[in-house]
Amino acid sequence: MKKTYYPQIDETIYYETLDNGLFVCLLPKNDFTLTCGVYATSFGNLDCNGKIQVNGKYEKMQSGMAHFLEHRLFDNKKGNVIDLFADLGASCNALTSYNKTAYYFTTSRNVNECVEILLDFVSELNVTKESVEKEKDIIIQELLMYQDNPDIVLTTNILKNAYHYDMIRDDIGGDTNTVKATTLELLLSAHKTFYHPSNMIFVLIGNFDPTKMMQNIRHNQNKKMTAKPLKYQKFKKIEPREVVKEFESINMDVAFDKVAILYKLPKVRVNVTSKKLELKALHGQVVLDAMFSSSGEVNQYLIEEGVIPRSVNASYINEFRTSNFVLITADVLDVDRFIKIVTTAMDDFEKYLTKGKVENSKKALMGRFITSLNNTERIGVEVANDYFKGLDYLDKPDIIEEISFNGAKKMGEKFKKAPRTVYVIKKNEQGSESSD
Repeated sequence: MKKTYYPQIDETIYYETLDNGLFVCLLPKNDFTLTCGVYATSFGNLDCNGKIQVNGKYEKMQSGMAHFLEHRLFDNKKGNVIDLFADLGASCNALTSYNKTAYYFTTSRNVNECVEILLDFVSELNVTKESVEKEKDIIIQELLMYQDNPDIVLTTNILKNAYHYDMIRDDIGGDTNTVKATTLELLLSAHKTFYHPSNMIFVLIGNFDPTKMMQNIRHNQNKKMTAKPLKYQKFKKIEPREVVKEFESINMDVAFDKVAILYKLPKVRVNVTSKKLELKALHGQVVLDAMFSSSGEVNQYLIEEGVIPRSVNASYINEFRTSNFVLITADVLDVDRFIKIVTTAMDDFEKYLTKGKVENSKKALMGRFITSLNNTERIGVEVANDYFKGLDYLDKPDIIEEISFNGAKKMGEKFKKAPRTVYVIKKNEQGSESSD
C-alpha cells in the first residue's frame, strides 16, 4: 500500500492496485461521522456501442444495457441489497451515466460489514431469464415516465438533434426496443467484460483505519474475477461536424416555456492529455460563468428584462469518452428574445470576459472544491470519475491554478465558431402536442 500527502488541502490518500487489477483508494477522515464507500466501473451507455462475446460469438450490445445491469445487481442471492444495508443501519444507491456505473453506501456504523456487502454484490450477477423479463417491464415504465418530464425531454431531444451517431444521443436507459432486445446472455457477458476488477475502482472515505481496511479488502478480493475479461469490439463511426437539425419546437404541459441551446464542438483528439483536457473544460466553464452564472451580466440582464423568471443553466461538457458541447437551458418568458440575447452574447463573449472575472471564477472553483471535501459521497464519486479520466481528484487545485485569461479566451473563440441547435418546449394551451 502506498500513500500520497496533499499539503494544500492537508489530506492523505492510501492506495493500491490489487493482484486482480482492482484499484483501491482510501481517504481516512477520522473527524467525520459518516463513511461512504463507492464501487464503480468504467461502463456507461457510451460503451454499449459495440459487440461483446456471448457464448464464443460476438453479439451486438443494446443501448441502455449498463442501466439494465445496474437494476439487476440489486437482487442478490442473499436478498435485496437495499435491505441488507438497511439491516446494518446504512443506506445505499447507484447511478449510471454515459461513462460509468457507480454503487455506493453511506453509514455511521458497521463499516467493515458494509464494505464486504458492496464488494460482494457488485461482483455477483444473480439473474434468470424470468427476472430479466420482469425487469424489462419495470425499466420500460421508467422510460415512459421520463417522456412526461419536460426537463428530460428538453435535454434528450436536443442531444438527438445535435448528434448523428454518438451514443450520447441515446437515453442512458435506452428505449423500449433496446430494452426488449436485452437478453440474459448479453447481461452475463457484459458483467464479465466490464465488471472485471481491472476496469473498476473502490473508494472509501470516512472514519476507519486504512491499514486494517486494506487488509480486509485484499482478503475479500483474493478469489474474485481471476479470469481475464471477455473481449469487446467498439463500433467506430465518424460523427459529422454539423448538427442533425438546427431548430425544433414542441408543445407540452409546462408552467413556463423552456429553451435549450447546444453548441457542438469537434470530438476530443485522442492524443490530448487528461490534465490538458480538464484545463480546457475549466476554461470553457469560466467563459460561460462570466455570462450566465447567477451574477453573470447576461443572466442578470435576462432577469431584469423579464425574459426569464430564474437563472440560466450553462455547462460545458468536455471529456475523452463523451462528446464536446456547450448546453444552455432555461425556463423562458420570451422565447425569441432569449434565443437572440444568448446567441448574441456567445458571439460577443469578449465583452463579458475580463481578467478580474477569470480570477473570481478561479476562487469560486477552488471554493467549490474545498466544500466538496466535506461530503463523503461527493468525494467518492468524484475520485472515481476522475480516475477513469486519468486524473487525481485531489490534484484539482493545481489544475485550477493554471486557469488563465488567454486560455478562457481561446475556448470562447471555439464556442462562437461551433454549429448550434435550438430546442423549444412551449406551453400547451390546447392540451395537444405538436412540433415544427
